[in-house]
Amino acid sequence: MNELSSEWVIYALYFLSSLAVALILERFFLLFLWKRPAADLETLLNHARNHRTRPTPLKLADARRYPARALLEDLLSGKDADVCLQKYSKMLNRGISVLGTIATIAPMLGLLGTVTGMIKSFAAFDRATVDTIQLLSGIDEALYTTSLGLMIAIPGLVAYNALVSRTHTYLDEMELVVRAFRS
Repeated sequence: MNELSSEWVIYALYFLSSLAVALILERFFLLFLWKRPAADLETLLNHARNHRTRPTPLKLADARRYPARALLEDLLSGKDADVCLQKYSKMLNRGISVLGTIATIAPMLGLLGTVTGMIKSFAAFDRATVDTIQLLSGIDEALYTTSLGLMIAIPGLVAYNALVSRTHTYLDEMELVVRAFRS
């Protein structure tokens, strides 16, 4: 019987962990470093209701820091509200579903590594004498892949929920601006 190894599972978990860290850092820098002063939102809503008064022009860097204001600039320049809202929604949600998928798959891959490690351990009993090195190696693989999967999934799930919550806050503000612009 060929020995089954969980080495590929470990490499897959390392890859997923690297991808999750990159996504978390990029999304947190984007979504949590934006400035959202409450007074500015009220000013934006007044500008949107009046249609005639433009807020001071935005630089591109400012637009990235405060998407509701960038949306209002687009609306005041004559762009379609639904198209603009969809554009900013895609920008805000980019990569978040991938992070949710990683947080879901990581413990399953860890469990798969556990199964392959235990198969390796039980293979040590196939012979007339028990190979304790192989037995312990299989148990080690099983425990290692399980813990690695959980170490990826738990922070990934926490970050996913925080990012989804922040994205919803921005989208709610943007919908307020569109409603005020249309009224």
